[in-house]
Amino acid sequence: SVRERRWVWDTDIISRVDITDDVCELLSVKMIGLSEKTQAALKISSCFGTTVNSTIIKTLTSASALLQTFQKELNKAVDDGFMDKDDLGSTYTFVHDKVREAAYGLIPEEDRNRFHYNIGMLLYNTIDGESIDGILFFMVDQINHGTSYLSSKKRITMAGLNHGAASKAVGNSNFAAAFFYSNAAMRLLPENHWESHYDLSRKIFLVLGNAAYSYGRIAEATSALDDILKHGKSLKDKLSAYYLKIALLHT
Repeated sequence: SVRERRWVWDTDIISRVDITDDVCELLSVKMIGLSEKTQAALKISSCFGTTVNSTIIKTLTSASALLQTFQKELNKAVDDGFMDKDDLGSTYTFVHDKVREAAYGLIPEEDRNRFHYNIGMLLYNTIDGESIDGILFFMVDQINHGTSYLSSKKRITMAGLNHGAASKAVGNSNFAAAFFYSNAAMRLLPENHWESHYDLSRKIFLVLGNAAYSYGRIAEATSALDDILKHGKSLKDKLSAYYLKIALLHT
């Protein structure tokens, strides 16, 4: 729009059009013309999908002096027509998936896992125990991109956080997500985890068995429950696995 001096998108029309890679590249070129701070805000936002909510914005803004103007830069992205914000000004959304894709494309492919990981660790190092629940999924999703950067000690911490995300997903009846997070937690455990981290292992494998069973992944459920029955130290520790195993036998 010449009058408004910004890109104005007709989202109803855009949603019905298959935007080509050429248009996506054109968007990237226009984004490169923005200030470095606005580009950074777009890149960070793109890592969370199409929408960035107030909890993420608040946490990131308080995480680093470099991000204190994060919301201000998001407002510039709105002014430039790349994002919309809700009436409260607390949630920002890319105006189209291809716009988000163009923003994500500003991050070199070889740097993306590290970029996600750095965002996740910023969230982790900023959030306190009482408020972690509101940002748990976002934080874990980012860190899971860069598990190769974790120290052995941090791997256990992140295994616990993935377990927490899996348990929360089960509580929300989102068994696909619970299955994903439980598997992520399991992969973060060391080889001798039943000896070195028995309680955490039992909890992870039980949620994995429950999530896999509810998600229809019977083989994975059976494997997880068999591990608990093999390594469990007492009947009490094995009881929930026995109940689930009986349920599996009736499927």
